[in-house]
Amino acid sequence: MKRVERKQTYLGGAWEDVMRMVIRIETGKWDDRAKSLETIWRDAATPTIAQKADATLKLATPVQNGRAIIPLEQARIDLGYTSEQRSRMDEMDKAAEADPYVAALAAKDAAATPPVASVTPTTAMPPMTPPMAHGPAPVAAVVG
Repeated sequence: MKRVERKQTYLGGAWEDVMRMVIRIETGKWDDRAKSLETIWRDAATPTIAQKADATLKLATPVQNGRAIIPLEQARIDLGYTSEQRSRMDEMDKAAEADPYVAALAAKDAAATPPVASVTPTTAMPPMTPPMAHGPAPVAAVVG
């Protein structure tokens, strides 16, 4: 798999050049827009659908600052949805936002989810000892 990924890296630019020449032959002129061509290779690792969905969900879930690493539209592209499917999903999203019942459920969910608090230790915690083979594992406690 590593060999395939390396080949994708150095052959990507060559394919872009080939496609620029194809456009030149078809149209008879050099098109400035062809400079922005990009070769997009399929993932050589061929992850399962579940692995890809899990990775995409992690990237598209908002983090502490309220922003996700990638926008929802990119997540849908990464999961392989067609432009027609994504358009229908956008329509569904807009319909859901306009639905007062969905808004009420979202507000209820937001109220039920406690905010993430940052914890700043005021005293040093004792070192954790490894679990013993006989009996329960010791519990760390704040002393002081």
